[in-house]
Amino acid sequence: MKTTPTGALLHHAQTRPKSAAFIFHEEVWTYERLADEAERLARGLAAHGVEPGDRVALHMMNRPEMVVAYYACFKLGAIAAPLRTAFTFAELAPMLQRLKPALYIGEIDLYKNVAPVDASILAPDRRFVVNGTFEEHGVQPWEALFDDATDANLSSSPAQYKPAVLINTSGTTGQPKFVVHTPATLSESVDLVIKHWGFSNDDVMIESLPMAHSSGLFSFLSYIQFGAPFVLLEGFDADGVLRQLGVRLVPSATAEDEVEAFGGTRHTSGRRYSFDDPSATVIAVSADGPVTVLRNGAVLGRSPDGPPAP
Repeated sequence: MKTTPTGALLHHAQTRPKSAAFIFHEEVWTYERLADEAERLARGLAAHGVEPGDRVALHMMNRPEMVVAYYACFKLGAIAAPLRTAFTFAELAPMLQRLKPALYIGEIDLYKNVAPVDASILAPDRRFVVNGTFEEHGVQPWEALFDDATDANLSSSPAQYKPAVLINTSGTTGQPKFVVHTPATLSESVDLVIKHWGFSNDDVMIESLPMAHSSGLFSFLSYIQFGAPFVLLEGFDADGVLRQLGVRLVPSATAEDEVEAFGGTRHTSGRRYSFDDPSATVIAVSADGPVTVLRNGAVLGRSPDGPPAP
């Protein structure tokens, strides 16, 4: 039997509890912390009436609460139903009407697209949000989900072929549809990612793919199953991703003063970036093809048609 997402997390929590599962805004989440928070939230969801098979709408950018909520649903046997963060009220309202979620967990900046949803579809006391002020919006804070958490034993993890996630499509060819994933299909997808992505034990990954989409879901589950720590970003941003990789996009004032111009703007910028990050290898490519490889402000190599070395 293949390892399920819940089984993979619990394995790491038991065998290497203090190892980093992921990092968010410089804060380290260990496997032990992630497993404990997921367990607490699962019990909190149960205390708020969520039962196995119920749908829980998740409406967040990439953030720790999104990771915790996925694993809490897996633990409880509820169905995680992530909502696209780019969808407007016009798109979300009919989706929520079809979903009929037992509970909504979102973030305050996105909630404006859900707030007008009729109470018959999503009752006000079933709406919870993170990172914002709540009173004026008539919703409850994320922390309230942990109040009155039940001490009763949770049901065992759902059967391999029962729904665990409902991923919605983009709606390019019509109304968005729901794609069902079970623990079995999640396990199979994760195994394929690990097999073909060539992970190594020294890898540290960057997760910028949206976890409300299958790409982000499969990738972060794969990192956790393999045991590769990852840096969690709210979303894809070229500057942010490159900074996490150790490359500065804006040369420092020192680099501007001490590193001479070299073969045009791109090659000059590349040389100065490499000066700022001595351990980084920078490859500068011009629009017309010349390539230069730089490290620590020096030229390691260049194509025959590249700019002359300084």
